[in-house]
Amino acid sequence: RVCPAVLAARRTTLPKFTHTRCSYALVPTFPGSVLRQPLLHRTTNLNESNMKKHEWRERTEDGEVRLVTATRHAGKWQLQSRLKSEMEWTKFPTITLEDLESLREVIWNKYQRSRVPHGHVLEIDKLIEQARN
Repeated sequence: RVCPAVLAARRTTLPKFTHTRCSYALVPTFPGSVLRQPLLHRTTNLNESNMKKHEWRERTEDGEVRLVTATRHAGKWQLQSRLKSEMEWTKFPTITLEDLESLREVIWNKYQRSRVPHGHVLEIDKLIEQARN
């Protein structure tokens, strides 16, 4: 006989996660017996891409809230924004100087907490210099 909790654990799957075997655990099944079962751990979420998102909010001159998202993929920065009242995101082919400065502040704060590498801060500084010239 196998414990109902163990059976439920075997049936439970998390399809949105990739699982890998890392070691084995001895799971008690009923008094005096144990089951050797692989431990599974979450490695990556398949619903998210490998891009790092940087999001922030700011107020426009009209007082509306503007939501901004910047992503870095393959060494290129992309920016999209929308007003809180809108549903569609607007993608920008080039990032304005004001948005670059806001992005630099967000990236710098994350760098100070060791969330992004210093190279990202340097990339943004380079883009700011290019935008100023």
